[in-house]
Parts: sequence; structure tokens; C-alpha cells
Amino acid sequence: FGPGSPAPSRHASARAAGRPLRMGKERTPEEVAARKAKKEAKKAARRALIEAREAEAAKKKKSKKKKDAETAPPLSRQDIERILAKPAPTVGGVPSSLADRLNPKREHFDAELRRAWPQLTQREKKKLMDQDKAARAEARQRGPAAPAEYPFAANADDHCETSPAAYRDIAGLLALVAKRLGKPEAELRIYDPYYCAGSVKRHLAKLGFPSVHNECEDFYARLDAEDIPEHDVVVSNPPYSEDSEGGPNHIKRLLRFCLGGGKPFLLNMPEYVCSAPSYAKLFAKHESPEPLLLCPYRRYHFWTPVGLRENSNKQAHRNPELGIRSSPFVSLWYLSLEPLVGHEKLLRRAARGALG
Repeated sequence: FGPGSPAPSRHASARAAGRPLRMGKERTPEEVAARKAKKEAKKAARRALIEAREAEAAKKKKSKKKKDAETAPPLSRQDIERILAKPAPTVGGVPSSLADRLNPKREHFDAELRRAWPQLTQREKKKLMDQDKAARAEARQRGPAAPAEYPFAANADDHCETSPAAYRDIAGLLALVAKRLGKPEAELRIYDPYYCAGSVKRHLAKLGFPSVHNECEDFYARLDAEDIPEHDVVVSNPPYSEDSEGGPNHIKRLLRFCLGGGKPFLLNMPEYVCSAPSYAKLFAKHESPEPLLLCPYRRYHFWTPVGLRENSNKQAHRNPELGIRSSPFVSLWYLSLEPLVGHEKLLRRAARGALG
């Protein structure tokens, strides 16, 4: 640069020296190292503070447990023996697990057993755990309880109960029905006229709908006697077998009942039902729109109580609460919430994601 030329800028000097350009003050390596050390120190202090708070919370929790244990008078040996002799509660013939009975957040929590647990000897605890393991294994082999005899003609191939996943898919629709009727979900009266082993009551109760009528009785006899239970909605998975005498099958008879009853219905049936020639004719005859179809993301499994099918696969998956799992096939929910909610309105709600 000649005399009188302005001094070169820092950026020009950097370019001339081949160094990268930097915005703001250029820091020395020592300054960079100091800043990095300062950040790490802040992080370490923050971690230490969090750990100290967690340790304090754990200490308080432990102290509270110890205080509760000290304030609660110890149980007598007689009380402990009485508690140990109590049978485990059952659900659908399946005993609740020891973990369920000891966990305050579980449905079958046993406060007495939980209180007695610290006072039990190692031998008593092991005995309880061995009994629990044996009971669960026996229930797994036996499956859910089914009646020894049905008061109606039953086809062995019809002994399939609906998967819990299927009921979860319609819980929002049932909640909508309850809302339109102006009643709590727990008071919604659900009617399933076809009985197998009664698991529908257990599955719907877990979803918040305990008022379910599904009993071991002859639906058609009650229908002929005009003695149908009071209900708000029909939820059912009808038998798929044909009438041995050539009469209308169960699906057709159920659809006629639903159309004549004028109540909302949700029926889990095979996909081929809606393509049968008689299907459209039936609804046209009753001057009623065909049901909407709810297709699941995955095919539903169906479950057969152990012992109800002689030719069941011995290698099939078994569940102590559900039974023997069958191969999934395409089934849909055929539903109509009319007169409470029309089809068009229901479809608009579904598009908005507002079914519940």
C-alpha cells in the first residue's frame, strides 16, 4: 500500500494471510479454552444440583416409609395367617397375580397383604410366589371359563370371542352415544345378545363401560317372547354359521333385530357380509341406509375358550384371560349410530378426528 492509503481492515488482513474470516472479536486459543471450561463447569454444577434434589427426594420418601412402618402397629401372627389364607380374587375364572395384589395402582390391590409383606418370612414369601406361578400356569392351560352346557343350539365353530383390540377401536363411538344420550359412560346400557364365555363384559368394563348385558341365555327365545333387556346400544359379534335347517343365518336375524329396534348398533362381522346380494335388499326393504364400515389397521384375532373346539391346534398361542388364538381374518365394524348421530354427521366428525 502506498503512502496515504487507508490502513487495511482486519478482514482484508485475514484474507491476505489466508486465515478464515471471523465475526466480532477474534479470541485467542487460551480464551476459547477458558470459555469451554466455564461452560463445562456450569453443566457440572447443574447436574450436581439435580442429583442433590433427587437424593433429597429419595431420602424423604425412604424416611416417610420408615415412619409409616413405625407408626403402623405390627400385625399379629394370627392376622398374618388369616391374610395368607385368603384366596386371590379372580377375573373370568383367572386368578389375579401376586404382583397385582401388591401394587396399589392395580385393580386387585390387597392392602392387607401389602402391609403384611415386610413381616413375612422368606419361606412364606417363596410359598406365595410358587403358588402364584402355579396358578397362572394352570389358568394359561385351562383358559377362560365357559359354561358346561348352553341353553341353545351351538355350533363349535362359532365359539370365538372378540379381541380386546376390536373393542378399543369403538370406545370413542360408544362414548359419543353416551354423550348424545346425556348419561355417563359407566351408565351406558350395552346389549350383546350372543354368549360364548362372557369376555365382552370384562373387555368393555376396562374401557369404562361396565353396564353390559351378555348372559348365557337363548337370544331368540327372548326375542320371540318380546322380552329383550333394556339397552341403549347393541354391540355384538354374531355367530357366522348357517342354519342347519336352511333358515336365515344369525347375521341376517341380528340385522333384522337391529333395524327393528331403532337403537344404535356396532356389529363385528366378516367383510363378505356387505357384498352378499341379500344385504342391500334387507336395508332397502326397511328403508334404512346401509351401515358405515369401520376397517381396522390390522386384522383382529379371535379367541376360543379352551375345550370348546375338539380340533383346536395344540401349538396355538394361549392366553390365560382370552383362550386359544385363532388366525386373523378380515372383519369390519358395521355401525349405525342413528337416530342419535346421522351417517353424514358422523363422517364429518371422523374427518375432524372428533369421534369421542
